This record gives sequence, structure tokens and C-alpha cells, in this order.
Amino acid sequence: MSATAPSTGPLLVAVSASTGSLWVLASEAEPHVHLGDDATRAWRDASLALSRSLPLVWTSIRERVRELPVARPVAAMARLHHVVERSYVLDGASLGLAFALEQASRVLGLPLPSDLATSARIDAWGAVSAIDELAFKATTIAKQAPFVRRLLVAADQEDGCTEASALGLEVIPVKRVADALDVAFPDLADGLVGVDGIHETRADRVEAFYRLALSERSEMVDWTPVARAAEALLDTWDESLNGSERHLLRFTLAVAHRHQGQRVPLDLPDESWLNAQPSPLRQRHVAQLVQHAADTGSPSPEAARALAGRYVPANPQDRFPEHLEILGALARLDAVTGRPEAALRSQLDLARALLARGRVASTSFQLSEAFRLAGALGDERSYDEALHLLDEAERLGDVDAGGGRVYVDVARGRAEVLLGRLEEADERLTAIGRVVGAPFHVLGAALRWRIAARPAEPSTLRAELDVLGAKARSALSARRLTLLVALDDAARAGDRAAADAALAGLTELEPEPLDQLRRTRDAARWPEAADYVRRFYPY
Repeated sequence: MSATAPSTGPLLVAVSASTGSLWVLASEAEPHVHLGDDATRAWRDASLALSRSLPLVWTSIRERVRELPVARPVAAMARLHHVVERSYVLDGASLGLAFALEQASRVLGLPLPSDLATSARIDAWGAVSAIDELAFKATTIAKQAPFVRRLLVAADQEDGCTEASALGLEVIPVKRVADALDVAFPDLADGLVGVDGIHETRADRVEAFYRLALSERSEMVDWTPVARAAEALLDTWDESLNGSERHLLRFTLAVAHRHQGQRVPLDLPDESWLNAQPSPLRQRHVAQLVQHAADTGSPSPEAARALAGRYVPANPQDRFPEHLEILGALARLDAVTGRPEAALRSQLDLARALLARGRVASTSFQLSEAFRLAGALGDERSYDEALHLLDEAERLGDVDAGGGRVYVDVARGRAEVLLGRLEEADERLTAIGRVVGAPFHVLGAALRWRIAARPAEPSTLRAELDVLGAKARSALSARRLTLLVALDDAARAGDRAAADAALAGLTELEPEPLDQLRRTRDAARWPEAADYVRRFYPY
């Protein structure tokens, strides 16, 4: 019996030793089966690939794909000389591309074309690769789902579906998830289609953007599509935006770019507007502004400090966790404006205060900063204090509940390199390189400090640097990583000319942050500019 076109979601294909079967996603209320181990990994990799592949995003991917789906069979055919075998689990890495399109449909609020099917493996970076049994899978689709007219496959398997092609199935090769998105949602890339897909009013859409900007950095693996979507809305609506809407979209745009290591200036809001916001949102907004000042120099550190001072109670007993977020951002601002020792002490105290309030996951930022600064300052005692607080946090709860553990680990690894604990550092930083869900700048930082820890083994790690650089979503990110490694190399070799060249390259890429680091170095009276930048650069 042939399948009918699913009302929602993709058509899924799986094979066993005797049977080719077609499936659709189901509700828990229907008879269904669960995903097997390979399919579960494919679903999770799809969510990472999607963040790195979508041109536009205006809502949380993680929230919309958190729950694993279930499925039900809709058709099956036996291989020659076999009988149809019932399956009690849906499994296989070849479901990856279908899962990516299903997740994109959920996030964008757009339906998938009913005539489109896929059968290809993907990785967490969005690369599409070949699968086993493609010919039988394609034939199963062609014979059991006559409504399907197009099949997406890995680029190097275009010629592997001869029988299915003869039955009228158009085989379309793709190299990346982004290519598949272009086929499934052909008008998405222009930034216009899909903007009206989820929210009923413009105010709802702006609010969704704003709340995403106020969320944890780990909410998105890659914030580039958020920035692009904010730009699309600013361009599309332009003259019709009121002052509040324009400010919130520009705020989202700036925060998203900052999370990707890029600088977009950010103005202070009108305080009458800020005071009208609910208290938790108001405190988070101020914390983001201070963080922006620390990372980009805009708004000015002086203006950011003055604003923060008006929103943090003087009495510690009156401070809620959102106030502690502001204090944490202020400590980071101290670290880049000539007061790294004070910043280190503040972050340790804040981590302790958060643990006292039971906010274990929220300590990841403070612990990351404490490890980073302890390493940069060569402060063994503070490193050990941060390690003690991390142990206490792990005893009380899950440090990674908000996705922040990888930031703690990379900061701890770089501190171990700078403190000479090279064996511990290499093991920790190598492990981070295997975390497929880590953002590019975290993976880059881990590799950078691995290279610094193992200068006698350059060739293999330099090859890894080239591979990772090729995965960067922007040329700026890849170039920054290359220049930081060059700066480390020059500092280790005592080559002042090479160090100056690397600093000049970094300054050309990021003039304001590098100028701020130079000013901070002067305030801290650090002997060498190159040494200061390589130690205190955030990653």
C-alpha cells in the first residue's frame, strides 16, 4: 500500500535487511515508535547544523526542537525474495537531512513542500555526506510515495539512484544543509519570506527578537542568522518603525554581532523607556549594555558604569540574581579598562554569591572569567579558588544546565597553559575540540591554546587550524584566529616584528577592542603590548 503525502513534516525513509519503509512524524497520542541511537544523534546534529546554516532566525532554535520526535510507519516494501518486516524503532544517520528540514520548518513557521524527500547524512557543521543503501531507499520512495517528485541526496551520490530516476524521481545533489534549505524554502534568502511566518503582529516579532537577545549566549550556537534577520526587519520596515521598535531591533542586531565577535555600536536607551520595562528585563538589558561596553567599547565604559550604578542596590541583601548579572558585566568591564585584579576578585565573589542563592548554572560566566583572569595574571591562588568553587557548583547542581560548561572549560584550559600546567591543559582543550555543539570562537580558542601548549608539535595542529578555519561562517572569525595564533608564536619566539605585524592585523580587524586593550595595558603598566593582548584577549 502506497503512502499519502504527510500533512506536516517530512517523509522519512529507512531500510533493514528485508524491508524499505516510509515514516512520518507522529504525536504521542498516536501509535508510534521512538528514535534509535543513530537517529537521535542525527536529530541533535541537525539542530546544530541548522543554527550554522539558516540565513535568518528570529526565535530560539533550541526551544522549538528540544523534544525528540516520535514516528509512525506509513508504507513498506520488501526486497526481492523477502517479506516485509515490521520495525519497532526508527533509526539511521541518513535521516539527518530530513530532520534538518523539519526543524527549519518549525523554526521558520513555513511548511515543507510535500513533493520533496531527502536521504543523506549531515554533520553538526552542516556538511551533507553519502549514505549506505541509497539506491534501495530511493526506489522505496519512488514506488511507495508517488507524490514525491524530488529527492535531495549528497552531491557525490547523484548517480546512485538509477532505478528511482527511471521511475520519474528528480535527484537533486546538495553539499550543505544550506543548499537543501534553498531548495525547500527558495525565497527565504532574500530576507522577506518567513518574516511573517510565526508571529501575528509586528510588536510580537520585535518582542521575540528582544527576548532572544536577552537570553544566554548559549541559546544559539551561531548568532549570525539572528543578526541577518534583525537587519532584514530594519530594512523592510524602516520608516514605519516607532522609536521603541527600532531600538529593540538595533539592540538585538548589536548583541547578535557581539556574540559572533563582531562590533556594532550600541546607544544607551531612553531611561524613561528602560524604567517602564518589567524589572527582570530591565536588569538584563543593563547587563547586556555593560557587557557590550566591555567587549566593543560602545557605549563608553564611563556611560555604562554610570547607568549600571543606578540599577544595582547598594545593600547586597537587596540584590536579586539579575543584579548580580550586572555586577558580573561590570567586573568584565573592569578587566578591560585596567583593573584586572579587581575584576578577578569580583568574579570570584559573585560566583560565591550565586551559589549561595542556588543559581548553579548562572555561575558559568563568573567561573569562566575567574579562570581567564587568573591565567592572564599568573595568579595560582585565584586559579585554585576558582577550581574550588567549580567543585562546589558541581556538587550542588549542573553547571552546564544553561550550556555554559564549555566556556568554563576553555577558560580553565587557557589558564592552565599560562600557568604552565600543560599536560592538564592539553587534555582539557583536546576534549573541547570534540564538542560538536561548541561555537566556532570556543573551538578556535581551544585550538589556539592547544597550539600554545604544544609548540614542539606544530604540523598536526596547524592542519587542524586550517580545517577549523574553513568551517568559520565569516572570514573575519577565521582571520582573527590565525592572527591570534601568530601573535602567540611571535611572543614565544621573542620576535617583536612578527608580534607587531600580528597586532596590526588584529587592530585592522577590530580597531576599537584592540585600542581598548592597548589603553588597558597602559593603565595596568604592563611591559609588553603583545604579551598583554595575547593574555587578555577574550579568546
